[in-house]
Amino acid sequence: MKFSHELEAIRAFHGMRVRQLQLVTELGLFAMRSPESLQAILDQVSKVAAEGLQSSHAKVLEHLPHESVFLVRAGYGWKPGVVGKAKLEGGIESPAGYAFLTGKPVISNHLGHESRFRTPPLLLEHGIQSAINVLIGSEAAGHFGVLEVDNTDRGDFNEQDIFFLQALANTLAGALELHKHQEELRRKEAFVQSMLEASPDSIIILSPEGMVLAMNRSGLQAMEVDHPTMLQDKSWESFWPDEELAKVQQALAAARAGETGRFEGFRPTFKGTPKWWDVVVAPIMADGAKPVQLISIGREITERVKAAEAKDQLLRDKDLLMREVHHRVKNSLQLVQTLLHLQSRSATHPEVRQQIDEAAGRIMTIGMVHQRLYQGGSVAESDAGLYLRTLLDDMAGILGLSEQGREIDLQVEPISLPADSISPLGLITTELVTNALKYGKGRVVVRVQRAEGGLEIIVEDEGPGFAEDFDVLQSRGLGMRLVSALARSGDASIRIDRTVPFGRIIAKLSTPAPASGKDH
Repeated sequence: MKFSHELEAIRAFHGMRVRQLQLVTELGLFAMRSPESLQAILDQVSKVAAEGLQSSHAKVLEHLPHESVFLVRAGYGWKPGVVGKAKLEGGIESPAGYAFLTGKPVISNHLGHESRFRTPPLLLEHGIQSAINVLIGSEAAGHFGVLEVDNTDRGDFNEQDIFFLQALANTLAGALELHKHQEELRRKEAFVQSMLEASPDSIIILSPEGMVLAMNRSGLQAMEVDHPTMLQDKSWESFWPDEELAKVQQALAAARAGETGRFEGFRPTFKGTPKWWDVVVAPIMADGAKPVQLISIGREITERVKAAEAKDQLLRDKDLLMREVHHRVKNSLQLVQTLLHLQSRSATHPEVRQQIDEAAGRIMTIGMVHQRLYQGGSVAESDAGLYLRTLLDDMAGILGLSEQGREIDLQVEPISLPADSISPLGLITTELVTNALKYGKGRVVVRVQRAEGGLEIIVEDEGPGFAEDFDVLQSRGLGMRLVSALARSGDASIRIDRTVPFGRIIAKLSTPAPASGKDH
């Protein structure tokens, strides 16, 4: 009979230990399934601890460092009003305090006769006779508190009970650490989400393949998306018209490679409203070398684009108007030239006829200047070299220079000039070239180059040059006075270079700082 009782006790003992292992395993699975519900895990630990040790009470004590006490965070078997409210002494004189401060488990099987600790009033109120305490947490993760199992019957807790209870406490510590990391992750995600929602830009989160995962509130409003479900299963590329796809795909490729892509493009809203965007596409990296997601940040630039288009249209209208003005001026000058030729034919005095013909020639030159202005690429700004070459070619053709065996050689730096400077340049050049063709010999060379405060126009021919007594500033000839007036450079506007054995005259034209252009 005695042997039978002992065998039954052994079976009961092993059965309880097997059940304890099962309870620890089940607790671990429960914690993994519900990591976000910390209170549910704490309540389950209390229940499992009491069941595993076949005790009437159990509790999870959270240490409150600022008060140096324990809060009954979860419990099993306690009267209403204890869990979540009751607090226990945290000093080393209490069983829980000793276990927390020393890190050692505490077994007290005779609380009524305990000399090591003061029995907490809460335990006395519930008739607790024995208790076992283990620490929850570790040095690395931090100590959360104490797991305690209490019993109203006088019974002995033992070392095997400590192993079971410590296994529960360690499982709980792991769950607490996981919960802590998830809470931190949720806070970071909430912060990032708040930043995204606060941004006035259109922000879209994309998968590495370019599928739309989320869009912030500003983006939904700007793109006129009535509900986020409209974005489901849509690729970001599908938002853009065909003519913008090359830029979009290039930006996506850069982001997938871990770089930043940027472009400006046209993208209408979901309701067809035309809009233009300045877009940045960047990778969202994790621990790996490849981005886990992509982010598109689009800033609407519709007003800027429309303003630029309006400005361009205004410039085109202005350019067209100026062309029409130059065309009409040229026609008017041509009429004046015709009248002067008629007047010249009727003049009887040779000197009068010569002066009228010279005036008609100058009118023709001015007309050519205006013609080339409205036939050029732009009346707002012109390439000085191209303008002068076409002007002098016209002049050579009208005067028949090739039949006379003479030519004009133009050498000019790449210079771009506004209309209010290009006209005087043309008139000064044609006047000096006309003078060289009339009084000089051979080939006429024209050089235009930058000089301080403007341009230098140098015209030379192969003749003997100007007479020694000729003073260009005192000349009463209309041509030289016209050059001086157009140059607007004071006494240094025109001079003769007598250091060379041929004819060379230099005029200086005051202009704004010239811009570099293409050499022709």
